[in-house]
Amino acid sequence: MNIKVVIVGFGSIGKKHYNILKNHFKIKNICIVTKQLLKKKLTVKSIYDLKFIPDLIVVANNTSQHINSVKIIEKKYKNLSVLVEKPLFDKNYKLKKLKNRYFVGYNMRFNPIIRYLKKVIKNQKFFSVQVTCNSFLPLWRKGINYQKSYSAFKDKGGGVTLDLSHEIDYVKYLFGKIKIKYCDVRKISKLKIKSEDHLFLQANTSNIKYIGIFLNYYSQYNQRFIKIDGSKKSYFADFLKRKISIFSPLKKKREISFKNKKDADYIDQYKDLFKGKKVICTFKDALSSVHDINKIKNYR
Repeated sequence: MNIKVVIVGFGSIGKKHYNILKNHFKIKNICIVTKQLLKKKLTVKSIYDLKFIPDLIVVANNTSQHINSVKIIEKKYKNLSVLVEKPLFDKNYKLKKLKNRYFVGYNMRFNPIIRYLKKVIKNQKFFSVQVTCNSFLPLWRKGINYQKSYSAFKDKGGGVTLDLSHEIDYVKYLFGKIKIKYCDVRKISKLKIKSEDHLFLQANTSNIKYIGIFLNYYSQYNQRFIKIDGSKKSYFADFLKRKISIFSPLKKKREISFKNKKDADYIDQYKDLFKGKKVICTFKDALSSVHDINKIKNYR
């Protein structure tokens, strides 16, 4: 594609965006905003140092730095497309009318399991949804000491509530706006971090009586699933095994498996950004999730 792209930040997620844009979409004009010394890559130290007008900016620095990046973009440009890595911000901020088009990288919306569920649950009634994401932070990023990663620090935008906010976004994407009923958010493990590693959330929507979301950083037994229960059918979707099991009283269990294509969710997200903008998370949706996250983190 013959477009000019700027990637702000070149940590693990910034590198992923760079490789996908360069290798899959064949974009040659990519500039990286970083203080790192990178060989054979066009770099600048600040967005202010850019000497050209990009077609797309990807904000992939620490979550706590997103707000400053957005403010600089708003001062310098207008009518650009901007993809901000999830979550949008680390806390609530008041912003004036934006001059650019912002989207947020909740790429799980493009997971084939979520896409399948979005279609089949449309005309069905459910009363219970249970979501779990168990993970072990020290194994998240190869070659990086977890104690020094932004995830370990609350003031850098770390903590399970922000880091694993995919679950909050896709629950709202599937079932609508949530109303928080109870939260237990804190650090309970012996991980050497200064952010929360545990979240249990109870909520509901206008149509779902019970939603339970359980997230953690400390489990050495990885799990990521959603279970949806209704009177006629139950769905159990395992994101790690990439499989959905469907249960109903009068029929045998049915299973659907999905192929595991590397970075497919990210690639499909970019396809939608470039051509459709039908599924990708909007600024409005992401800002709503920031408000929900702020309620969760400050729940009493």
